[in-house]
Amino acid sequence: MKKEDTYTVKIYFIKPIDLIQVVINTLIELEYEVYTVAEQEADRLTKILQENVRSIVFLCLANAQETGRWLEYAEKLQQLEQAAVQIGAFAYSAIDLETKQKFLMNQVPVTVFSDLKERTLEVIRQILQLFEAKGTRRYIRVRAQGISQAFISVKGMPEAVKGKVLEISAFGCSIEIDPVLRSCFKPGGFVPELLLSLKGIRIRLAAKLLGFSKANENILVFRYYGLELREGKMSYTKTITRESKQKFHKYISSCLRDNLKERLTAIEA
Repeated sequence: MKKEDTYTVKIYFIKPIDLIQVVINTLIELEYEVYTVAEQEADRLTKILQENVRSIVFLCLANAQETGRWLEYAEKLQQLEQAAVQIGAFAYSAIDLETKQKFLMNQVPVTVFSDLKERTLEVIRQILQLFEAKGTRRYIRVRAQGISQAFISVKGMPEAVKGKVLEISAFGCSIEIDPVLRSCFKPGGFVPELLLSLKGIRIRLAAKLLGFSKANENILVFRYYGLELREGKMSYTKTITRESKQKFHKYISSCLRDNLKERLTAIEA
């Protein structure tokens, strides 16, 4: 399979309560592209779903009285042309067997939220296996949002090189710098300190310069690295700290939310 043929399964939660954030955080950490959608934006979302290769939509039920509304919406999703959409539901309270069967008859499996609180990761894995969501997908890469800057330490320079973060993932990023400073960098070289300031989230780590962007030679492409002590010497490792990963996932989640909001706003109801 060609690299350009890979895709990210996009997962949407419609009208989730704050408690379900633990599910969203876990999915982000597992490198799934996850979005939250307000109930009033559900109809606009259908237009975006038609542009995706594959999507999973989770309906969030506050109570059994919402059954009719969400079954009607599920049917609307199932009728979308040229869109591969799978549907699931989360119920925040215990629902009766009849309600559950109504969803199952419409091919919408239901998960009760109390199960998630007790065994979050296990239940999420089961849900993803049910939807065969692993598939062929790439890690999450997003366009940087807000004020996102980089400060790159370069040997022999008194001050760090300042750049603008363009795209970012939990593994690497692209940074645009002043053309005058491009000659200070060589592909394959390491920088001992890369400080990222992402909408107020500060992450400090080492990095390796993989190369320059083909579209713009003033854009540097970095892969994150950590530093560890080996036999009395500091060595670079591809493993970064869990704290740094969590910060990346928090920022990525924020960018995904802002990106979807922009797209929904641009769609006429």
